[in-house]
Amino acid sequence: MKIIQLHFYLFVWSQVTESLTNIAVTLGADVNISCDLDIEEIYWYRHKSPDPPVSILRTFDSTYEKAKYENSIFKHKYSVKTNSRLFIRNISTDELGVYYCVKTSEPLKFSNGTKIDITGLVKSYIDVTGRSKNDTAYG
Repeated sequence: MKIIQLHFYLFVWSQVTESLTNIAVTLGADVNISCDLDIEEIYWYRHKSPDPPVSILRTFDSTYEKAKYENSIFKHKYSVKTNSRLFIRNISTDELGVYYCVKTSEPLKFSNGTKIDITGLVKSYIDVTGRSKNDTAYG
């Protein structure tokens, strides 16, 4: 597992954001993310800068083996519809970030990543003249 984490850090560090798939969602929505590796046995990770990546779960190609969660709290938010599709329930700001799937066997292979942002997030700020402005950002 440590080798996968090291490879993951290096991959994320060198990842070009142009290869990411962007998904804009509303808070409370359910989200499906597909793994573009077309492999049954994978790890799912979430990365939120500046924090290190978090391992969510591992899937297996056997229909008898259920997904193995890295933390039991993830069972309430994440599940797999098929081994290559991650389902996120009732999304909150905690689940925002970039999701990657990683092939479990050697050589390791990483997906391009899927970035989840909030639709129409409005940020207020004060410009240099002291007037309040709204800036709508879209994921």
